[in-house]
Amino acid sequence: MSDVAVLTDGQLNKRILSVLIFTFFCYLSVGLPLAVLPGFVHNSLGFSSFMAGLMISLQYFATQLSRP
Repeated sequence: MSDVAVLTDGQLNKRILSVLIFTFFCYLSVGLPLAVLPGFVHNSLGFSSFMAGLMISLQYFATQLSRP
């Protein structure tokens, strides 16, 4: 007979919840700069709106390349 760890419902729920919270904060830390980056590039650095859009599109492109 194999030794398989049997988790109770509470233990399983805690594991799922911890993975969910960790994933939420990871995606939040990646996506949060998208809200302020265009304004920073356009207003603070003085680049055009086109360049601000280009900076955002480069981040999306890098995300698409790194996800697989």
